[in-house]
Amino acid sequence: MEQRLHAKCIRGPQKGTLIPPFRLAIIEEGLYRGAYPQKRNLQFLKRLKLKTIISLLPGEPSDDLKGFCKQHNITHLPFAVGKMKDEVTVSPALVAQILETCISPQNLPLFIHCLDGANITGIVVMCLRKLQNWNLSVSTTEFTRFTRGHSIMSVESEFVEMFRSEIKIPLDIPNWYHLAFELFLRELVLGTLGEASGDRQKRHPTLKLKLTKSPEEEAKKPAEPSTPKRKSKPKRKLDTSDSDSEPEPDILQKGMESMRVSRDVEALDLELKGWEKAQTNKENQS
Repeated sequence: MEQRLHAKCIRGPQKGTLIPPFRLAIIEEGLYRGAYPQKRNLQFLKRLKLKTIISLLPGEPSDDLKGFCKQHNITHLPFAVGKMKDEVTVSPALVAQILETCISPQNLPLFIHCLDGANITGIVVMCLRKLQNWNLSVSTTEFTRFTRGHSIMSVESEFVEMFRSEIKIPLDIPNWYHLAFELFLRELVLGTLGEASGDRQKRHPTLKLKLTKSPEEEAKKPAEPSTPKRKSKPKRKLDTSDSDSEPEPDILQKGMESMRVSRDVEALDLELKGWEKAQTNKENQS
């Protein structure tokens, strides 16, 4: 009896069982993190109805993952990132690019992963928390929940502290970023707007943010019509024919008419002044 129970415990997952990737966690609504998804994890990822998967790997993603993304119309963004050892292997420019992808609603739901779902993914998430105005100690606590020994290396902490890359913020942002973004907008309203290029720029407490329009909004923007060249007005020819219709007045005639109207108004004004003066004299005589 004990042998049969033991055999049942070590038996592999049954068909149809949903197995999440290692260290799977929800960062925000529609934003997930975890380790490198294996073939047995793909059925679970299918339930998330992902639009984007970001892979931070030292090599090429597996054919299973690439085929899964192709089959379900998921945008797969693989980036070559080395294994973490004694230094941070992801660049600030790449982190900024990833953050811009994460805060664009058209890319959500999104799953981001590295090999083990710990250090590299954790650094990206810490930079996202920085964008959300999180306290560094709080984001560090979140980081250590996923690392071995529940610790953070000094180079990792320094990377996040020194992260100053420019982040382009679309006008359409996820709901979970609205609260943090309100602080930035208050400073934006009180500060000065950017150049007339259409982009507005203002300093984040620690980052440099730039407000831009999403590609969809830029595509919807109607193209500015080119200024047509002014055609020279053809000279009018005198019409000597016996026509009942009067010729259309030219610019000079229109100008004369406007002058005539203004003169009529001026004459009326003089008449009113004369009438008022006559009334005043009449009252004085009486």
